[in-house]
Amino acid sequence: MAGAWRGTWQLPVLERKTINEQYIKHNALYHYYEYEESEEPGISLLAKSMCGRHMQNVNDFESIESGQILQFPAIACKKCFEKWKREFYIGS
Repeated sequence: MAGAWRGTWQLPVLERKTINEQYIKHNALYHYYEYEESEEPGISLLAKSMCGRHMQNVNDFESIESGQILQFPAIACKKCFEKWKREFYIGS
């Protein structure tokens, strides 16, 4: 049986393959990642951003609440924010 679909706001984490190092760009924006929740604990959750530009394991990195994005929309990817508002936000 498949798990429920979930989402989270995270900064995209990039990787320097030559030295196997992960980093976040200084001007990165938060993206909304959607994933199917696994019924098995400890399973990696590879998720794609709503804008389609990024994929990452959402278990490995910190998230912020949607309320913070609503308060400060400039910190979010415009495409992700607009799609998220159309699909999930109930308000004015």
